Amino acid sequence: MLNPRQLLRRGVIISLLVLTTVLTACGQPAAPSTICSAETLRAAANLSPHDVVVDASKPVTLSWTTSDPACTPDHYEITLGTSTEGTMPGSVQTSSSTAFNWPGTLTQGTTYYWTVYPVAYSNGQPVRGPGQLAYFYTGPVCAADATLAVPVAVFPPEGASLDPSAAIALRWDDPSNCTPNGSYYVEIAKSPDFASVVYANQTGRLTELWLSVSWAQEATQDCTKYYWRVQARPSGSAAGPWSATASFLVNKIGSACTLIEVSSPTPTLAVPPSPVPPTATETSFPQAVFLQANKNTNCRSGPGPEYPILDTLYYNMSQVARGRNEDSTWWYINSPNIAPGYFCWVWGQTVTLSGGDPSQLPIIPPPPEPTVTPEPTSTPGG
Repeated sequence: MLNPRQLLRRGVIISLLVLTTVLTACGQPAAPSTICSAETLRAAANLSPHDVVVDASKPVTLSWTTSDPACTPDHYEITLGTSTEGTMPGSVQTSSSTAFNWPGTLTQGTTYYWTVYPVAYSNGQPVRGPGQLAYFYTGPVCAADATLAVPVAVFPPEGASLDPSAAIALRWDDPSNCTPNGSYYVEIAKSPDFASVVYANQTGRLTELWLSVSWAQEATQDCTKYYWRVQARPSGSAAGPWSATASFLVNKIGSACTLIEVSSPTPTLAVPPSPVPPTATETSFPQAVFLQANKNTNCRSGPGPEYPILDTLYYNMSQVARGRNEDSTWWYINSPNIAPGYFCWVWGQTVTLSGGDPSQLPIIPPPPEPTVTPEPTSTPGG
């Protein structure tokens, strides 16, 4: 049995041990969260707002969740732009959390696309992970008696030659200062009078239509000119005006061919019209130039390392080259992970070319150089 002195000594020792444990725990910083490596970055999820109408008079909060519970990116990059132009008109913002209040005022009656990229560092350089795309529309919603504007086709460029083995998107701008309470209706035909409609569909409020590769490959005819138009069809009120007719050419095999343009028979009152066979216009199209990434490579807003990074062309991913710079060291392509109609530049030393003659590609004037120089990278495309 312990005497009083021993009991007192034991009590003091136990108290000191408890106090030391508490002080140590209080002085310890919180365990840091694990930062994802560049190789394990995963696309964000649950993007909001998406496919809804928002109030353009108030700040728009963009939010998302991480897809990997084991780690978090160092930060996120958010790109927002409109569908009105063929180049990326939006800007890039950075966020350390999974919510971000977009600065500035948005335009009413507009479709906005936004993409979230997780970012981590590799060898001291920022690396973007795969982007996740969402879109929303700005109000107000058009009143039932509102006068709707004529939609304007913006993509593809008029008369562009398209290969249906890649995704084909039709995009337009609605100049109305409100968002239609209904849907857009698109028609595609083989003749400019739309007597031979081969495709018709509604897109909701979205100002673009993606044509599936399977439909384009099976339903379209090679070396043929197709016409398309779009109109707004509000719910419970009259349809809006049709857009001006736009056209594109289908070149399935990517080689020179004779254009087949279907013309409708010209009716006469005296004699029943005789069928008029399709007329062929001799037009040659250069074979498409394909490029394939030799490694994960940056896709920038202009042909040089001084331009900001917009997207990533991942290892072994292929794209059709749409243009080049003057000395053919940079290639102009559709942005790989953003909606069709957005473009960016990749460095020639990070890709392998195949197919047609690159010298036949158009020279694309570079945009103005940015006033703020981004962080240096190990290589222009790295």
